[in-house]
Amino acid sequence: MRYRHTQIGWVSLVGMGGGMVLTLGLMLTSGKLAVAAWVAPAIAVTFLLFMAVFGRLTTIITDEDFIARFGWLGWPSQVTPLDKI
Repeated sequence: MRYRHTQIGWVSLVGMGGGMVLTLGLMLTSGKLAVAAWVAPAIAVTFLLFMAVFGRLTTIITDEDFIARFGWLGWPSQVTPLDKI
């Protein structure tokens, strides 16, 4: 491995976290608790999944490849041979 760098997408994480809190807060104070009881967990899981996927980017340069991996899950990722760049 010749190079490896990981950067955290703080703006994305804060924005998605704030969006999740705002959406859940508005939903739970709307008076439609019957709907909020099953929609709120789905919204929270969706926001958390997006945060896990797009909250971080790792770039790796090996002797043969350039690799870009998103999130803590390592997916999606892209491997590009250096001779193609």
